[in-house]
This record gives sequence, C-alpha cells and structure tokens, in this order.
Amino acid sequence: MVTNIFQRRRDPFNTECGQAMILIAGAFIGLVALVGLVVDGGILFTQHGQLRRAVDTSALSAANEFRLGQTREDIARSARELIALNMPEADVQSGSTSIKIDTCDDVPLPDFCPATVPRKFVRVAVEHDVQFVFLPIIGIHEHTIYAEAIGEAASIDLVLVIDTSESMAFDVGCDGDDDDGDGVIDDGCGSIPANGPPDDADRDPTICNPAHACYPFEDVRQAAKQLLDYMYFPYDRVAVVTFDRIGYVQQGLTSSRSVVDAVLNDMQIFNKPRQSDLIRPWMQQNCPDWGPDMDVNNNPTGCLSTNSGDGLRNAGNQLRDYGREEAVWVVIFLSDGIANTANVVESTAITIPPQVSTLGQWICPESTQYLAGTNESGPFCIDGQAETRHQFGNQNYDAEDFARDMADWLACPQADSPAANHCIGQQEGLGAVIFSVGLGDRMINARSGKETVPYTLPLNEDLGERLLRYMANVGYDGNPNTEECSSAASGTDCGNYYYAASGADVAPVFEAIAQRIFTRIVH
Repeated sequence: MVTNIFQRRRDPFNTECGQAMILIAGAFIGLVALVGLVVDGGILFTQHGQLRRAVDTSALSAANEFRLGQTREDIARSARELIALNMPEADVQSGSTSIKIDTCDDVPLPDFCPATVPRKFVRVAVEHDVQFVFLPIIGIHEHTIYAEAIGEAASIDLVLVIDTSESMAFDVGCDGDDDDGDGVIDDGCGSIPANGPPDDADRDPTICNPAHACYPFEDVRQAAKQLLDYMYFPYDRVAVVTFDRIGYVQQGLTSSRSVVDAVLNDMQIFNKPRQSDLIRPWMQQNCPDWGPDMDVNNNPTGCLSTNSGDGLRNAGNQLRDYGREEAVWVVIFLSDGIANTANVVESTAITIPPQVSTLGQWICPESTQYLAGTNESGPFCIDGQAETRHQFGNQNYDAEDFARDMADWLACPQADSPAANHCIGQQEGLGAVIFSVGLGDRMINARSGKETVPYTLPLNEDLGERLLRYMANVGYDGNPNTEECSSAASGTDCGNYYYAASGADVAPVFEAIAQRIFTRIVH
C-alpha cells in the first residue's frame, strides 16, 4: 500500500516536470531566435551597408577608367578590386559573392544604355551571401543581399576655340638667335626652329602655312592633337572653332577622332589679302579706310583680326544647337592677344573685307580708332580698360564688351537651372564650362614692341589676360562676381585660367585641363 501511494504521488510530479522542461526548451529556442534576430540582423544590416558603399565606390572608380582610355577588361578589374577592398567579407572565389559588370560596350543592354546615345556607363551588380551565427539553430543559415550602382563618367561635348590671327605666326621678343646651340630659337620662343621664323619673310602665312612652320601656332596644333588622347571617343565629341577677323566652325561636334585630327592638320594662320605697297603685306587688310597712310585712312573697323567674341559665339551655337543634354559642355579658348574686332551680325551675313556700306556690321567706337599723336599703334576698337563695361547699344560698346557678353551667354546658368543668374543683362545662358589659355607676352604686356609709337590713352598692360580671366571666371561657376583670380599675379594660373609663356607650354596646360574633367555617380 505504501508503495502504491508513493507511485501515485510521483506521477503528477513527473508530468509537471516534463512539461516544464518542454516550456524551458521552447523559451530557450525563442530566446536564441530573438538574439539571433538582433545579432544576425545587425550583421545583415552592417554587411548590406558595406556592400552598398563598396558597389558605389566600385562603380565610380570603374567609370573613372573611361578617362584613362582603359579597356573593358581593365574597367571590370578595377570594379572587382574596389569591391574586395571595401568589403572584406566578399569572397568571389568561393562563390559566396557574385559580381556582374556591364558597360555600354556589352550589347545589347537597352535597359540602361540606349544604343542611339552612347554613354560612359558602368553598372556594377553584386550578390553576397551573409552567413548567420545564431539563426542556423532554427534552420536559417544565410541570406543573400543585393546592391547595384551605375557609375557614369561624364560624356563631354568639347569645343576648341583657337586664335588663328597673324600674330600666331611669331612670338614677340624673339631675336632669331640660337644662343645655346641646341637648334632652337631662344628668348621664350618655344620650339621655333633656328632656321625658321621669326624672319619677316617667314612670318608671312603664305610661306609658313604650307610648311607647318608658323610658331607658336604649330605648338598649339600639336597640343590640341595630344588633348584628343584624353577624350573617349565615341562617347565624347569635339568641335573645332577658329577665329581671326570672324569666327569659323572648322568642324562641328563629332565623335570621330580621325575627323578632328584631319581638321587640326588643315588649320592655318589667317592669310590677309596682300597689298604690294605695304612693307609687310600680311599685316594689313584691303579695307576701305585702312591702309599704309594711316594719317588719311584711319578707320580700322572690321580690319583687325582677333575677334574673340565671334569665336565664343560660334562655340555657343554649336552647344546650343547640337550639344547633348546629358553631356558636360566644355569650351577651351586660346588666344595670344587682346580682342580688337567684333561683328554684330552672324558670320554668314558679314561682309569681308568690309565695304563702306557695311561698316555698321562691325563694332569699333570712333573714340577707339586711329588718332595721330594719341593713338597710332592701338589697341584699336577697344577702350584699353578692362574695368569698363558698356551695354550693347552704347556708343562706347567695343570689341571687349562683345567678348564678355558672349562669355556670359556661354557660361551663365540655363533657364531651368536652380542657380541664380548674376550675369550683367543676361537672362539666360548655356551653362557651359569655360577654360581659357593666354599665350605669350602680349597677354600681359599690351605695349610689347610698341614703346616708341604714340599711345596716350589709359591702357591696362594686361588687358588681354584680364579678358581671358573674365571668361574663365564666369566659366568656373556661372557667376562673374566670384573672383577666382583676384589675388593671382599677372602671368599665373588661377581658377579656369591658364597662362602659357610660349607655345611649348600649351601642351602641359591642355593636359592639366583634361585632368579636371570630372566623374559623377548616378543610381
């Protein structure tokens, strides 16, 4: 009887004990699951953030390879290296991480790269298996996370605007001597051959143009061709504009490097109409009121040959009419002198040489023309003071005012831009980036070589450089009031302005500009 009593008492106890063990085990599993959710969820969240950053960095770096002209394989290699560097957990070899890299060269990929509009896209897509620590207890061993980014190296629509006035056929100050015997003319004359310019006969474009012996122009030609090495055709496009008396579109925006190379090879210095009674026939034009006897023929209107404003206008027309919305619009402007002529009508309607009946097509205030004993050597058609600015229609509106207006039009914000428009009298611009290059001593010494010729009007010696600095300043951020060059000494680089003392210095300048083409990332 005793035994039976104890047996009856132990049965309920054993049942309750078993139930408690089950409850405790279930609670433990739940607690582990809860801890697993917290801990493994944190791991999942952390690794997903790492993956997101790694993919962004990888896409940006891979897109940047476009600027370096890398192959499709190099671009993919760069992307994978950045994934491994920024996400130590990634393991491509074991298969826990899958990386897929696409570019516009991988055809067909219409979902992100339309065939009709080449873009410098690199898409990096990564799948990564995150291994859990606690959740495997409840049968959850891993979870696959995914991240994707599209990096884009900005496609460039670039317009080269190059001075082809006759002054590009020689450097002021060259004496024609090879002082150190290295076969090159000294005195800052760049790469002028010792047996070539600056003899007056060789400065004649009819002689140096066919021989490709016009310096510093030949240095500029070669530097422009080297600049093409930094462009990524066919994604980038290039146009070539030259200017002397007026601006000329030598080549519209094209994605063909061979076409641009051919145009650069064919560029020539402006060859003015010859007059046998002039000592240097290429130095003057056959104009109605401008000739060898300037005491009588004293009107230089339309006869000078540095029309900076029309060069900028033609560049703007190319971008406005043919520029791609998704591309970065860039203008590189190079000149070796001050702006001394301008035309109020488009070049297709201008008359060259100007006739008496068409002088109104040109800009040259009477106060800036030839005046015996006061202004016999120029600069003509500008007032000589960079700080003056006249509105169109003012009787003193000159060639420099026109060039500044064209720079504003090129670089001021577009109508739909969120940026404020600070340009004088400019309601809407094109939003282009402008880099300017001042070449040679005349940029900072307007009286170079003319000290004995009467000029008594106020004159900024660095008049040419001040105009190019203005172009670069408004072309830097679309705001001419932010002075990037305010504290920079004359003849030095600042902001988007570069100074090249001689033709030999142009190639490094173009290289420096090319390095500043930026890359952006989009998702």
